[in-house]
Order: sequence, then C-alpha cells, then structure tokens
Amino acid sequence: MTINSPLLDQQTIIVTGAATGIGQAFALGAASRGAHVVVADMNPADETVQAIENMGGRCTYVKVDVSIDESTQAMAKAALDATGRIDGLINNAAYFREVKLTPFEDQSVDEILSVHVVEHFWRWEVVDILKEWVRVLKPGGRYVILEFSRPPFGPWRGIYHAYLGAAIPVIGGVLTHDRDSFRYLNDSIRRFPTQP
Repeated sequence: MTINSPLLDQQTIIVTGAATGIGQAFALGAASRGAHVVVADMNPADETVQAIENMGGRCTYVKVDVSIDESTQAMAKAALDATGRIDGLINNAAYFREVKLTPFEDQSVDEILSVHVVEHFWRWEVVDILKEWVRVLKPGGRYVILEFSRPPFGPWRGIYHAYLGAAIPVIGGVLTHDRDSFRYLNDSIRRFPTQP
C-alpha cells in the first residue's frame, strides 16, 4: 500500500484498536490518504506502525486502554503533542472476555426491531422466527419489522405502491414537515429488489 490520495493531508486521525484487524485496516487506509495516524492500542502495534512508515506515511503509537478515562486523555494529549490537532477519531477498540450466548428467557424483552432479517429466510422458517420473537417478548411489548422489498402478488403490490407513493409522504410530511425525505424513502424502497 502506498499513499494514493491527499484527501486527509495535514489531518490527524486517531484509530483505537489499531494493532490488528479492522483497526489496522482503518489506520492503513487513513495513512494511505495522507493522514498522520495516531495508532492507539493497549497492545504493541509495531506491525501497523511499520506498514505506515513503509508506505511513506506518518504515525504516532500510543498505548491506550479506552476503558480508563485518564488513558484516553493521555492519548488525546499525545496526538496534540505530535501534530497540534485532532481531526478525526475511529473508535474501533474492543475488549472481549469469553462471550457465551444463551437463549433469551421467556417474556424478557420489551421490544424487538428487525431490519432486513425476515427476507433472508425461507417462508416456512419465518413462522418459527416469529414464534420465537413472541416467546421472548414481554406482555405489552412490541416488535417492529422493517422489510423493504415489494410484494410479488399483483393486487397486494398495487395497494402497497399506492400506500408507499401517496400515504407515506403525506403522513411523514405532516409529522416531520419534511415531505421530500419521505419521497426519497419511497424511491429507495421502489429500487429495492423484489422478494424471492
């Protein structure tokens, strides 16, 4: 990788969790666009620093534990000491202990928001998914399902498009005084692929 764009030239970007993985990719990407990268991690980040220097980039390594306020303050100070400015922060740091996934208890959830989930399952699987959501939902709880594909059945499709094209912009416009945003929503939903 080499510096291929001056887009971030003269800018200082802090990247936490920059020693490996996604954080390292963010750091290298920012450096390749000319940024001075503050490579911040609780672990040594020699590989990231070396890669940035090899491409001709500029960086400063700072040991940081983002769970400790004093440590993050010291990180900010190190960035300011190195370049006199902070223009951006990519907060990628994460610290995981052993994570054990267990089923939710019955009636333990207030609300479920499903965005583009149902459309990825076969129709016969959706029934099981909905039953599971009902099982974990508290009495009086609610679930919201956002799916933006078009109904394949002709008569439903006509009703759907009438609602989408006429009702949603009017209702959204009344509630938010921004009818144009709901026209945009309508257009983007219409461009969404049809259901299988």
